[in-house]
Amino acid sequence: MPHAGPGPGDGDGGGRRYTSGPDGGTSLHAGVDDAGRNRVARRASAQRHRSNKRILRDRGAGPIDREAGMATAEYAIATLAAVGFAALLVAVLSSGEIKGLLMSLIASALNFG
Repeated sequence: MPHAGPGPGDGDGGGRRYTSGPDGGTSLHAGVDDAGRNRVARRASAQRHRSNKRILRDRGAGPIDREAGMATAEYAIATLAAVGFAALLVAVLSSGEIKGLLMSLIASALNFG
């Protein structure tokens, strides 16, 4: 007949369960009593919950957006294009022919009246 009490050399039980084997000897079961098992399960569940909360908090709690930051890259490319166009415009407008054309256009506009 099995009994669940302290085993040999085990003063308070320590969460171990000993039962009488078929030959009358004592054997150790690997488990613990139900209260201990429930406590361990609750502790593991709470730890998983905390880990999941930390992962969600660190990652932004939303799905991973593979195009995150694309707007910034697009703005950078547009800015570089604008700077290139401005440099080209300055080069064209500072040429001698264009200067003469612009000066004659301004002079005719001022002498229009």
